[in-house]
Amino acid sequence: RCPSSRNKRRDNSERSHSTNKSVCDFSDVFSFKKHNVPALLRNGGCKSTNLSPLTIAVVMSTVIGAILLCGLITKVPTQTDSFKQESASSSSSQKSQSNGRSPTGESKPEQGRLIEGTTFLVGSYKTNENLLHVVDQVIRDQKNRIAVLRELKVEEAPMMALSRYRLVIPKPLPVEIDTSKWQIDYKYLDSEYLQILFAAGYSLGLLNHEETTIQMLSIGLGGATANLFLRYATENVNLTTVEIDETIVEVAKKYFGYVEDERQHCVVGDGVQFLSDSAREGNKFDIILLDASKNTEEVVICPVEAFLETSVIQSMVKTLRKHGILLLNYIALGATDVSLATVKKAFEEVFEGCISFDVPAKLNKVLVCVKRHAQYKQMQSEKFHSDMQKHLNAFANVQ
Repeated sequence: RCPSSRNKRRDNSERSHSTNKSVCDFSDVFSFKKHNVPALLRNGGCKSTNLSPLTIAVVMSTVIGAILLCGLITKVPTQTDSFKQESASSSSSQKSQSNGRSPTGESKPEQGRLIEGTTFLVGSYKTNENLLHVVDQVIRDQKNRIAVLRELKVEEAPMMALSRYRLVIPKPLPVEIDTSKWQIDYKYLDSEYLQILFAAGYSLGLLNHEETTIQMLSIGLGGATANLFLRYATENVNLTTVEIDETIVEVAKKYFGYVEDERQHCVVGDGVQFLSDSAREGNKFDIILLDASKNTEEVVICPVEAFLETSVIQSMVKTLRKHGILLLNYIALGATDVSLATVKKAFEEVFEGCISFDVPAKLNKVLVCVKRHAQYKQMQSEKFHSDMQKHLNAFANVQ
């Protein structure tokens, strides 16, 4: 059926604004004069005996062919443009993801999905010594499950994590992922060296002594991993922390949920001076956790060398009660000659005895020192190591 000229102009106007710019014009095909079709056909009659069936067939074939050809021309460009749009959209999305990285390695996630290896930069802080980054990272845990960890990292030592927590993944997972608002799972202790140190504390009967309030001193705050675990895992441990850098305290409170109250508080100051003052004033603690580190491009060391001075170690012994213990984190990388043997010897000269433990698959070592000979003998027994293994298994089962 031939459209009227008015409809034809409307169609041409609409098509001229389409994305493919294809205009199908039937003016030539449907011009009866051009194709010399007798007037009786235009009037719908068949009065002439001069019109042969062959002529009619040729005309109808021409019309049908023109219609089919126009439909094909219109359809093919539309599909091509659609494909180009989809390809451009896909390419743009991939480019956005591949380029969505910050200098700290941050990457942008897909909507509504957690993909292993994706990282999120939550915040950055400049301290007197370092540039710190709070980073959330998607991993697979030991049970091959997707997990999200929050780590406190140092720009100058990117392979090291000062603190590490596991986040609670919300269910259902939101379309727009913002891990900075997710809760931390404080029951899970994702620090192998702290697991070993606390297992020793439990096995020596201090951390699980429910009848007595345990006074604990921690030198070095970091991301407050030890503080927050003890807050939620124990009811009888009061923890005083000494941190030399006030910025670290701010980071721990803002990104890791550290809170000061009647059970935990933080003193901003020098740990060596605090120990000297405590020994002089007669302040007593049941446990000292020494985890004060230096992290630069040249060296990563814990504890810092000032704590290896004999006078400082003597202050620790005076500050500890009779049954008190020292839990020490050791690591030395880069331009330093401070070996574990050197550290152990320095503390054994003042304490009754010390035992070191390896941290599997980590660069850390840990040292446990005691004041009483009976405690030292206990740490050498099979029962002590068996008890430690039970506590380590309990940490692993929390996963």
